[in-house]
Amino acid sequence: MKLIALLLVMLAGCSSNPLAPAPVVIQEQTYPIQKLVVDKEVNEMTRQEIISAIHECQTNDLRPVPVKSKKKVDGRITDAIIDVTCAPQKQK
Repeated sequence: MKLIALLLVMLAGCSSNPLAPAPVVIQEQTYPIQKLVVDKEVNEMTRQEIISAIHECQTNDLRPVPVKSKKKVDGRITDAIIDVTCAPQKQK
């Protein structure tokens, strides 16, 4: 009987407290802090840099993949190559 009364008192005490959200444990960040770079801060590659990057990919038997961005020149939007990455050759 005393046990039932004790349980009722404990339940009444718990129900009077507002429910708080459970604390969330944040794991340690494993990725470096990344920043979004807008087009105004990106530099276009020169023609010679693009040729050298493509040649470097081809000499290593890889496929060059240009990464493009948009820029405004004389009121017109054009593509600008900002990076060339190397990818595996396509399967035939």
